[in-house]
Amino acid sequence: MIVLFTNQRLRTNASASLAVSNVTTGGNLVLGSGGSISQSGAISAQNLAVTARGAIALGNTGNRFTTASLSSGGNASLYDATSLTISGASIGGNLALSSGGSIGQSGAISAQGLTVTASSAIALNNTGNRFTTASLSSGGNASLYDATSLTISGASIGGDLALSSGGSIGQSGAISAQALALTASGAIALNNSGNHFTTASWSSGGDVSLYDAAALTIHGAAYSNASSLTLGSGGDIVFDGSVQNSGTGNISVVSAGNIVIGGATASSGVAVGSQGGVTTFTAGNLLLSAVNGYAQLGYHGAGSGAIIATLSGNVTLTGGGATGYYTQIGNGGYNVAGSSNAAISVTASGQIALNGGAGQEA
Repeated sequence: MIVLFTNQRLRTNASASLAVSNVTTGGNLVLGSGGSISQSGAISAQNLAVTARGAIALGNTGNRFTTASLSSGGNASLYDATSLTISGASIGGNLALSSGGSIGQSGAISAQGLTVTASSAIALNNTGNRFTTASLSSGGNASLYDATSLTISGASIGGDLALSSGGSIGQSGAISAQALALTASGAIALNNSGNHFTTASWSSGGDVSLYDAAALTIHGAAYSNASSLTLGSGGDIVFDGSVQNSGTGNISVVSAGNIVIGGATASSGVAVGSQGGVTTFTAGNLLLSAVNGYAQLGYHGAGSGAIIATLSGNVTLTGGGATGYYTQIGNGGYNVAGSSNAAISVTASGQIALNGGAGQEA
């Protein structure tokens, strides 16, 4: 082993495996090994650069460094007691990052599997990121980008979670978060029965399917393609933003509770439907409530897409207190040009109630 001190820079190289007992330097630390690199004592440095042909295991809870770069032919794990910024990582196996603060990056990460654990926020959005699977645990918000397709093996997020991919997004383990935002060039399939997120929004170039074990609020989505949208929930589903497909894709919504369109949380008019595809709702009760704008089951414009609603309970349409605050099952809408020749089927085991509002067309 050779140790070289130069201007607060500690450089250590080893031709075989290297075990670090304790290192404290006010500058940068570079570790290199022809085998593996591990530690038995804490490392303190400004910037850490680690290169090993074998595994890297630097998980001491006393570690402190501002930035770190990693290169390994095997698996790698790294812990920082404070916030951690990855300036780059190229890992032949799996990479595990953990921090007593936040975790961010200034360079790309490449690995087979990625596991990230942080007491506060996670922000790994470099466009060069590539990993097959990812697992996330954060006490704050988290965001993750993968240039290729991404599979979430599990996520437990105290705040909001944003996932982005240059391909598809799927999962092999449950996701728990406050708000879920999804962006994918390909399909999105998040149907794990253990999923829990309060709200969801998405943008996708393919089919989208989402399941939430509890109540789910959809803030809205606008798209135009032949891809299908499937939403499922173990509780209520509330649309407080419009979901509109100006293409031919079908929309299917299945709720173990109620489905609500509009309501008090909507800031304006809400419509859910496909211009040329079939929109199918299956739930206990269906409620359309024009509190802050129209509430419509159907495409908000001229459309040919059929509408099918099957309810084990009641259907309630309640108009609002201003002109244009209408409720409607069908395509078209107030002051909307065009017509609809689509079939409409509403089947309810309970009552169908039409409650007029105070405004014109309500």
